[in-house]
Amino acid sequence: MKCMNDESITNEEINTLYEETLEAMTTMLFSKKNPQKKREENIEAMKHWLNHFQIDHASLPIIHIAGTKGKGSTATMTETILRESGYKTGLFTSPHLIDVRERIVMNGKPIDKRTFIRNYWELTAYGSDASFAAGRLDATNVITPLVCGITSIGYDHEAILGHTLTEIANEKSGIMKPGIPVIVQPQLEEAMNAIQRMSIKQKAPLWLSASTTPYKLSMLGEHQHCNAAQALALADYFMKKKPLVGQPQPIKLATMPSAYPVFEPSLSMIKGVTQARYGGRGHIMHMNGHVFFVDGAHTNKSISLATNWFHQMTMKESDSFLKSQSWFFDVPATAPLRMPQLDSEVVEKRICIFNFTKNRSPQTLLQPLLS
Repeated sequence: MKCMNDESITNEEINTLYEETLEAMTTMLFSKKNPQKKREENIEAMKHWLNHFQIDHASLPIIHIAGTKGKGSTATMTETILRESGYKTGLFTSPHLIDVRERIVMNGKPIDKRTFIRNYWELTAYGSDASFAAGRLDATNVITPLVCGITSIGYDHEAILGHTLTEIANEKSGIMKPGIPVIVQPQLEEAMNAIQRMSIKQKAPLWLSASTTPYKLSMLGEHQHCNAAQALALADYFMKKKPLVGQPQPIKLATMPSAYPVFEPSLSMIKGVTQARYGGRGHIMHMNGHVFFVDGAHTNKSISLATNWFHQMTMKESDSFLKSQSWFFDVPATAPLRMPQLDSEVVEKRICIFNFTKNRSPQTLLQPLLS
């Protein structure tokens, strides 16, 4: 394989090497024999590789977000707020929608193919294949963040995380670190109790973010307002502790669960949270006279929320409004969003698309739509 630092490599060669890299990565992922054992090894393996490559993550101001639903949306909103406010940003989310490079975004753009190829083969040359699942045993949980966020807790991946909300919340709140503040979305009582117990154990201040915002979001669906409120609080705390100009501002830490302190979002913060978009989440696409409502929902709760969004849009909004909200996801994405050419066709069908993977009951997932 040619050196990725060789500027003589053509785009055609890079595309070929990229496809070969994806094939090798897919083969490696599907060859895992014991994913639970692999999760147990994640933390120590990641510590080893960070040390091997002399990556000083402790010097980086990081926001760490876990939860069952809304992690990607909240993280994307938080990143967009900070970027619009003048910060240089890096964002890691998982999984991706179309292209694996979506997982690693620098200043709003996925990393380029050359960088992805070079870093992947450099890591695998040393035997690294750590996995990421957002929680106690997630490979990202080696960091000591500036602030943590916990999004909505619900039932998902029960075979790995547990079969009760308490067990799942314990896993997700495993990202808490001693003394590091945590901003959590409103939760069901059982999940909230588990989160509070962990915050007491870790002596981590615990704040509750609001359940809604007054803004018109680009991420459609009422549930996105809860994610937006948390993103605004996370970004506010970050900017007060790591201001671009001046000294850090003191924030009175919560000794028990309480509402995040009231603040007035700046215009750049409002622009960031309202313009943030995340492919496949409350996503409308208009093609060939049809409107597709695309959402990555794959649990009972999330499909219920997606159904409410679909119903609200189809019952209350006009064809022209739906087409005005349409956008496409470019692949490969250097700028992931582009607006399509809108036509004057009357919408013939409105189609809701959600996610279905193995080990899930289609009858159960369809129930919210049928009811």
